[in-house]
Amino acid sequence: MKQEFLAVLIVLATTGALLLQNSFATSEPRQEQQEVESPRFANASARRDVDTDAASSSDSTRDLIQRSSEELRDSRPLQAKLRFRIDLFGESVSGPGMYFQAGQGTRKARLEFEFGFDEKAVSLRQFCDGNTLYNVTQSGAESSLEFVDLRKLDALQEQPTATPGYSLWLQAGSLSALMSQLSGHFEFEPHTTGTLDTIPVIFCQGTWRPDALKKLLDAQPGAAAFSDNRIDWDRLPQHIPHQVRLTLGMDERFPYFPYRIEFLQFARPDDPESARCVALLELYEVRHVANMPDELFRLPSMDCIPVDATDFYAERVRQFGR
Repeated sequence: MKQEFLAVLIVLATTGALLLQNSFATSEPRQEQQEVESPRFANASARRDVDTDAASSSDSTRDLIQRSSEELRDSRPLQAKLRFRIDLFGESVSGPGMYFQAGQGTRKARLEFEFGFDEKAVSLRQFCDGNTLYNVTQSGAESSLEFVDLRKLDALQEQPTATPGYSLWLQAGSLSALMSQLSGHFEFEPHTTGTLDTIPVIFCQGTWRPDALKKLLDAQPGAAAFSDNRIDWDRLPQHIPHQVRLTLGMDERFPYFPYRIEFLQFARPDDPESARCVALLELYEVRHVANMPDELFRLPSMDCIPVDATDFYAERVRQFGR
């Protein structure tokens, strides 16, 4: 069962649907280097007070999510604590983690996740130094390392036949990339406003765009779930989420920050009211960090043999661009 969860976490990460990795280096920026802008809320599952009268168009909702991507991309360096929960295959796993990003127009980021204890501990780790994306998986005493040369993927985007933006779905090194892909690959309902603890927020909810999901599952068993550009949710692979819900902060210090990201599946096909959460990511205690060291985004030395996955991802980029 642990291997099934590992497969789910990796699939969710590489589809641009969810980023789940864990720290390799244990060092963090020294306390004297931190410029604490806001401790944020310590309980991200606090009560919501939704204002259902503040609905907007779905196009406006998509624009807000893309704005979130841009704010994250251009922000000062920041870090956040996080927690996650996965409920699949009749079992549940959860654990803590950390997120770091350099911001300021770069794609340098580091995402850290872990679950389990002692010899059963599992960690998924992701480092992006701007040019290369590294995925490190450690299960007990076994470790594996996969890397993707992002510069080769950038070159694909420069080709005349390239579809702009489609390569970003696998540059899953940052929250900015995640938000950009959600805005382009999901159809969103009108958003609503409310509060999370004392923070003003907007709530966004969307389901897969049929064309995006079809390209993601092309040549896989899940492709049979499409008929006349409609999705048969009941026939999708059981690890694929159907719906996403976002809670974006609207405070001045961290505008459009995704404090809560939920992925859901419909218990009954085409019945949104039956949706249940299968993956939850909460971020809290968000802080700007002065003098964030570059070492945070570099892969530490490892004994395992690295696997070059660039060609595989390049083919997926071409597939999305067809």
